[in-house]
Amino acid sequence: MSIALFVAGRYLRSSQREGFVSVIAYMAVGGVILGVAALVIILSVTNGFAGEIKSRLIGMTAHINIRRYDGGPIAEWRGLLEEVQGYAEVVGAAPVVDSKVIITAQRDRSRVDGIPVWGIDPEPFPTVSDLPGHLQYADPPGEILLGHLEELDKQGIILGEHLARRLQVGPGFDVLLLTLRNIDVDSAVMDGFTPRVWQFLVTDHFESGMYQYDDNYAFIHIEDAQRILELGDAVTDIHIHVEDIQRAPEIRDILAEDFAYPYSVRDWTQLFPEFFNWIELEKWALFIALSLIILVAAFNIMSILVMSVLVKTPEIGILRTIGCTVGEVYRIFVYQGLAIGGIGTVLGCLVGFGLCFAQQRFDLIAIPDFAMGAMENLGAITFRETALLIDENKAARSELERVADVVSHENAHMWFGDLVTMKWWNGLWLNEAFATFMELMAVDHWKPEWQRWTSFAASRAAALQVDGLQSTRPIEFPVHHPDEAAGMFDILTYEKGAAVLRMLEQYLSPETFRAGISSYLKKHEYGSAETTDLWDAIEESA
Repeated sequence: MSIALFVAGRYLRSSQREGFVSVIAYMAVGGVILGVAALVIILSVTNGFAGEIKSRLIGMTAHINIRRYDGGPIAEWRGLLEEVQGYAEVVGAAPVVDSKVIITAQRDRSRVDGIPVWGIDPEPFPTVSDLPGHLQYADPPGEILLGHLEELDKQGIILGEHLARRLQVGPGFDVLLLTLRNIDVDSAVMDGFTPRVWQFLVTDHFESGMYQYDDNYAFIHIEDAQRILELGDAVTDIHIHVEDIQRAPEIRDILAEDFAYPYSVRDWTQLFPEFFNWIELEKWALFIALSLIILVAAFNIMSILVMSVLVKTPEIGILRTIGCTVGEVYRIFVYQGLAIGGIGTVLGCLVGFGLCFAQQRFDLIAIPDFAMGAMENLGAITFRETALLIDENKAARSELERVADVVSHENAHMWFGDLVTMKWWNGLWLNEAFATFMELMAVDHWKPEWQRWTSFAASRAAALQVDGLQSTRPIEFPVHHPDEAAGMFDILTYEKGAAVLRMLEQYLSPETFRAGISSYLKKHEYGSAETTDLWDAIEESA
């Protein structure tokens, strides 16, 4: 070991009389830890946000898209499709007809809108799109029901969730598509526009979580699109899905060389350039801003070293006397600064990665006091201390039951409320009634001697007594503004709702009821649902 490294280590470990310098050194290490940890956490959050947005935005469309420069039809698309599928990194390719039409509801023709419509082939399209995973009513799940429906003698169409709400239509309702394609302008000026009208039956809704798609897009069978747009056998686009989305620009360049004019090859970075550029700019801005914390800590380290040199002037003189060179003296303090910076960086990374890892864990956190009593934050449930911390050797049974109920209730919200939540406040009971039902079931399973279902009879009776008043309300009723939902956190939502669920379980059998709830959670996981979605899932299981 060199003398410079040895002396620097002794300086760091020794309890020196210059306590002020040591305090600043610890503060400098703390500053580096804080800066590095903040940098790791914030960049993790922004990367996660960007990844989630990217998966939702790009999941519905293609990684790479091939179409003509003029947007016209591609007649020889089958040969083009076969060539594209021959590339090693291409894992999926599908033909698409992309156009715009006018849509209106058959039942209320005053509801009219202009929308993009995609004509797709239900077989290859799932290889290039996440559409099957976003379907709301598919049976079996993921089935794309388009084309001619023989039993009804109608053509199927799938609408975005928000578009369907605007038109006030659902599965089983008829909509009309109006096209103006191939209409002679001179004839239109003289005789007026006469659009062609095509009737379709809504077979499903999709909800991708991206308003751009859910509020505008509709899907029909590719043969129906070719027919109503008078394209013959042609298509307008070839959608391509690649193995590694980050390599899409490179693969696009290769395809652009092989498929030159009249084709235009674009990848996902060109479809939404402003949006992804904004995300990258935001990440760089956050990186630079948080790096200033580290820069301040670095200046603190430099000030520490300067003060340390001034304080240790006698020791430096002794080192020079015994033969140390100027360079070795320099290295003593450089090593000291590197150690402070290195320790701070390592500890900062550990703190940052530790907090990111902890965010993915499931923890119960006690807080001295706060308004809600308990709150089902995903992965970190917070409780008022009195609702979580208890001495089970000294507490009365009623206190034990209360804490067990609250903890079980909030745990249940990880599924009913966080994994699947209500679409709007009128469905509050889907969260709270289920959490109450599961709270009783969990505690009864854990402590059968408490007979929680028997004691629940008193709560149920109180709920039914309120339900007998003239001022009662249904478990679910219309809510026009979030402020109106405050009155729904009552005995009717919690206890009466739980009683209804208990009745369903006993009527259907626990196994059938459990299968329906499992189907409901899987179908709508990380999304939202309505009461009709619950009834559909239970009906399927029954």
